[in-house]
Amino acid sequence: MMKRILLLFLPILLYPCLSNADTLQFVSGEFEPFSGEKLHGGGISTEIIRHTLSEMGHDVEFSYLPWKRGFSETLNKNYFATYPYSKNKERLKVWLFSAPLYDLTEYFFIKRGRPIRYETNADLKGLSVCKPIGYNLFGLKELHEKGVITLERPVDLKACFLMLNLGRADIVMTNTVTASRMFEQLQLDSTQFEQLNKPFKEISHYLIVPKTQKNAEAFITNFNQALKKLQKLGLFETEARK
Repeated sequence: MMKRILLLFLPILLYPCLSNADTLQFVSGEFEPFSGEKLHGGGISTEIIRHTLSEMGHDVEFSYLPWKRGFSETLNKNYFATYPYSKNKERLKVWLFSAPLYDLTEYFFIKRGRPIRYETNADLKGLSVCKPIGYNLFGLKELHEKGVITLERPVDLKACFLMLNLGRADIVMTNTVTASRMFEQLQLDSTQFEQLNKPFKEISHYLIVPKTQKNAEAFITNFNQALKKLQKLGLFETEARK
């Protein structure tokens, strides 16, 4: 099972960045177990961010929207920050990234019994890979553009696993923790699916703030200091895994 996040009562240190009287508005989407309106504490990433902001002396309100909408509304400054996001070249142009909240490994999941193995990208030739709209494609985008794979982009990850179960997609790419949660939620028999051994990508999740947001650089600097302190104290695990 995933290691639990230990929640400690720590003295609050105030970091000069924004007025401590202000309540910051953050937005996320549904990505279990990392974020979600119905999850305990809003999910793992929400808990980490909440306690880090408390260490900084800030109050925060969390909202949950479809990923694309939350992303665009944060760029339009209707929210101060959004999370959890991984890095890519496009995002780095317009967003400031915090230090990693935790690390993850992305794997390929297939229906058991399919003659699919993954040693090199050439093994993916002619296969369809499912990754929802708004999710980071990592190397899948290049493979799609080169004609190696086709991409399925439904609205959420649940749809990807349902498509995989029905044979409408060959592969779903996600991390082990999220895949396990999907099987449970969708009441799918996990023994009917297989995680391919070779990882596709090592990633991290981050809190991101638009570069155009007032005090963005100072906020990220102070957030990172508070996060590092809490990680050193053992409040959070730095790797989300089974």
